[in-house]
Amino acid sequence: MYNFMIKHGQVLAFGVGLLLTAITYILIVSGFDEFSALPEAPVDRRGETNIFNFGLVVPGILIGLCAAIAIGFGIYKMIANPKGSIVPIIGIIALGIIFFIFYSSTDPASSMSISDTLEEFNISEGKSRYISGAIWTTIVLIILATGTFVFSEISNLFK
Repeated sequence: MYNFMIKHGQVLAFGVGLLLTAITYILIVSGFDEFSALPEAPVDRRGETNIFNFGLVVPGILIGLCAAIAIGFGIYKMIANPKGSIVPIIGIIALGIIFFIFYSSTDPASSMSISDTLEEFNISEGKSRYISGAIWTTIVLIILATGTFVFSEISNLFK
């Protein structure tokens, strides 16, 4: 299967994309007269038509399928080569520790405006801590990525 996908994967992906695009186009064109005939006033029923549903749902399904395959492939590779997977596993654990530190040290309502916003959007204390932990973890990752980029460019300059 791997050799088949290496050899024909791009053509297969292009063909599936072309086929799904053609199906979407045919569905839209075949129902466009009916869609255009829907009254605009006083009740706008344009949201009730389903000629666009296929073109809106299929990309979401494909993205979900690709994400599941990518995650499954990553897990398979970790299981197949546990010795080579130690560094990524340590990275995932370190990321979890960083998130847990920020999650635990966050004060959910540090100012009155934040407290009012939390009440307005019905955000619980746990969700607020989760959001803050995720934001601070992302900031740390951005700083680490920028530092790594600068360090690698400087080290490449002296090679």
